[in-house]
Amino acid sequence: MAPKRKGKASAATKNTAGAATRKRKADDQGDDGDTSVPEKKAKLYKMLQGLADDKRNLPIAKGKRSVEGARQQPPTGQPLPQSTTIVDRNEEREHDAVPEPEAQVRPSGGRSHNPTGSVSEDELQPPLNNDDDNEIVQDRPRSQGKGKGRQRDQTPEFQSPPEDGLPFRSSLGSGRIAMNSTSQGLHPWKMPMQARDQPLPLIHELVAKVKKRGTWARQRKLPASVLHIAAWKGFWYRLGSVQVSDITWNTFRLLYMRSKGFADSDHFSDLPSWPDDRDADTHLPEVQRAVENAGLAFYEPQWQESVEEALNDFGQAAVDVLKQRLQGVADAVATGTSLARAPDVSDEFHAEWAGRLDRFRRLTTTDRTRRRFEAAYRRALDIRTTRNLRLRPMKNMDGPAYRSMALYCDRLHDYLMNALLGDVRQRDWPPAPWDDAMSARFARMAIRIMQGFPPYGAGVRSPLAASFTDNARAIGFDHERSRQEAGRWQQMGPLGNGAFGHVGVWALYDKCGRVVNRLALKDTYFARMRNMSEAVDWWNEGNFMLNQSQDSENIVQCRAYSIYDEKRMYRLYLEYCPHADLETTIHAFLKFAAIDREPDDPRVQIPNRALGCIFQALAAALCLMDRGFIPGAPPGQLTALPGFQQMLHRDLKPANVFLGLPKDNLIKDIET
Repeated sequence: MAPKRKGKASAATKNTAGAATRKRKADDQGDDGDTSVPEKKAKLYKMLQGLADDKRNLPIAKGKRSVEGARQQPPTGQPLPQSTTIVDRNEEREHDAVPEPEAQVRPSGGRSHNPTGSVSEDELQPPLNNDDDNEIVQDRPRSQGKGKGRQRDQTPEFQSPPEDGLPFRSSLGSGRIAMNSTSQGLHPWKMPMQARDQPLPLIHELVAKVKKRGTWARQRKLPASVLHIAAWKGFWYRLGSVQVSDITWNTFRLLYMRSKGFADSDHFSDLPSWPDDRDADTHLPEVQRAVENAGLAFYEPQWQESVEEALNDFGQAAVDVLKQRLQGVADAVATGTSLARAPDVSDEFHAEWAGRLDRFRRLTTTDRTRRRFEAAYRRALDIRTTRNLRLRPMKNMDGPAYRSMALYCDRLHDYLMNALLGDVRQRDWPPAPWDDAMSARFARMAIRIMQGFPPYGAGVRSPLAASFTDNARAIGFDHERSRQEAGRWQQMGPLGNGAFGHVGVWALYDKCGRVVNRLALKDTYFARMRNMSEAVDWWNEGNFMLNQSQDSENIVQCRAYSIYDEKRMYRLYLEYCPHADLETTIHAFLKFAAIDREPDDPRVQIPNRALGCIFQALAAALCLMDRGFIPGAPPGQLTALPGFQQMLHRDLKPANVFLGLPKDNLIKDIET
């Protein structure tokens, strides 16, 4: 059987195929034919709308488009491939030379094919829409049908999802970066080496024009959102065409993330253009400075809110501290040493305490009270450093609850101690309920904290407490608080120890090493008292109040006092009585009498003159405690001092009666 001759196709079939091909060419070349002017404007607006982010619905400026920006010219002066195969929906055609001049790409819809083999703008940068269904297509024709001839990119993609929806760097050799349209993750794709030296795409040229006055882009007044997106697309193109370190790439990635976050609140970064002769490391500081300047504008309302709150609660000094710290952030951003940030707890902490310190300086408070508040500030700083706990000073300093600055300091130190113990209990100790043993261990730990030890947990053995003598030696004489004579004060030894404190003798030495003065320092610890958690006014101490009277010669003189709130201890600087106490004197005579002596021997009896002086001094002291004055005093001294309160000793015994030097050489009223 003879083979069937293959006849020629009919004229109708040829005309139909040719018409389809010519229609696609016309679409690729942007030939509108008989398209009306409104339809051209609609296509132009659709093209500009593709530059905007579909998730943000950024505004697009409508208007006429100039002729020079209507079409993207193919790059010139570059070596062209010998053959480029384009797979279309149902046919395959081959070009063996430079494509026809009229085959220019018009950025309308879809992704265009560049017959010169160069990289198009849409392939270099992440797409701004979600039309590709999360697929990266390398060469896609204009037709969006389901043709079998579509070729997809064969470059392997990363299997792990992108981090935080941001671009991550590819380490494949000679690879460019393309972004997934949904997740914005970057994927490498192959690119000819000869295309690396091609000029920047149109979108980067647009950004470069914006930086110049009088350019077409500025005359068009493009929205800041469009310029922001265009600038970052140009940066990603340049970063994909050069070799940069991982640190530089990650820094650009971080800046992109921050810039995008600021742009979501309409704070757009004024990103600088990237000259061709500048590398990535040189351009990075300028990009960072532009992004962080937008960050300063973004965080400015938060700083202003903190300033207003500080002014209302803590005064102008707190505002000055916040402004200084804001200026420090701005200076660090200008030099590139820090990032823009909102006011943090550290800024508010320092501002609030500065406001309180300023108020203490302006009020008529004593130096002792100011030192107590400064000690509270140092303690709050230590708690913030060691426990990461920010403790604000109490706002209210007026009213009946705070009758004086001294009482305010009392309450402030109690607040700091209770907050510290509460934080330690919550973090380092088991939850309640506790048994008696656990409660006793926690109370012991609280006492150790007041003695200067750091907090510890329930499973840690309690440290051995230092002796009262060691604590006194560690504190020293403390000239600043005592306001005593300057010189070399040394601890001579203890005078006695009790359940609540310690009494020691301190001596002042001159340049020749001679003792010129002595004082008795009495340290009393609140931590060993049952009412340690209650607010007690320790300032009106009995000795100190009685010493205000002119008849207080028989009361031990209190030269000064100081408060150590962090140790829950106060110290009295008392007159030193060289002849010890009455109990010691009685035991000395009894011990001497035990030696084979006669009972009527005057050497074993306390002299009557000494007994008379002792009883007279005790009577005068008790009258002063009961009435505030001594009977028989001059007429002008028969009244108590203002604010005097009747006192009760409650522990009058020979051990608490101290024998000092006599005030007069002769007491006439006492018989010998």
